[in-house]
Amino acid sequence: MKILVTGASGFVAKNIRRALSEAGHQIVSTSRSKVTPSYNNEKSLHTDYSDDIIQYIQGFDVAIHLVGSGMQTVDLQYYMSNQRPAKSVIRWCRDAGIPRIIYFSGLGVSTDTKLDYFIAKYMAEQAIKESGLDYVIFRPSYIIGQDDYLSCSLQRQLEDGSIIIPGSGRYVMQPISIHDVVSIVLKAASDDAFCNHTLDMVGPRIIPYKTYVKIFTKGDARITHMDAEEAYRRAICNEKTYYSIDDLNIMMGSFVGDHSRLADMVQMKFHDFLESGRPA
Repeated sequence: MKILVTGASGFVAKNIRRALSEAGHQIVSTSRSKVTPSYNNEKSLHTDYSDDIIQYIQGFDVAIHLVGSGMQTVDLQYYMSNQRPAKSVIRWCRDAGIPRIIYFSGLGVSTDTKLDYFIAKYMAEQAIKESGLDYVIFRPSYIIGQDDYLSCSLQRQLEDGSIIIPGSGRYVMQPISIHDVVSIVLKAASDDAFCNHTLDMVGPRIIPYKTYVKIFTKGDARITHMDAEEAYRRAICNEKTYYSIDDLNIMMGSFVGDHSRLADMVQMKFHDFLESGRPA
């Protein structure tokens, strides 16, 4: 197949690009930062998602759209990092004749959300659903593997001497192995059964955050708790902190998904996140 992968420099994209290459697919990857092509069957393009790359992706089979940001700044608001790139990729697909788009949204996105980040993701979802393209929308939980965002954050804390858990740590998460994520995406790229579905991308286990931290540290690290109000104050005031406002919102939201529906769709054995890509 011929496949466009956006957000090529990200953790998930790197793993998907490698798997696509190993399966013999032709890849065009795009990123806001310059990315050196890693494979003989890959072409990498530097883009801010406002320009035209149609000549490079004409007649491709599917676009895997992974661009997005969980943090906004004065210079890069959520609509700029989520909605605007989605609309550009939709236009690319239409102009290049790409019939299918796979989009990574976020677990917790819904019509009822009040969070800016989730609203931006929801609006991107709606643009894709209204595009006329065949779509597959995944709403992932924490994706665990080598160099994933959460594990890297925890590793930095370990190197600084201790891991800080905001609040009680009893809020829950439903992590999924990167190896399962890659397998699911490769299936969705070619299997028509996935078309026009929105699926929670979650693993089989729901665990409290403090339990995850203990697993990460293998029980051999200093762990401290910080009052949730103080954690939010530091995030709001941009003081030194390991957790942004939206990190805290997502963590404490205890968002879980429908693993059984995903499992029924993909018909594969899932890894426990400890079995592959084990943190630490």
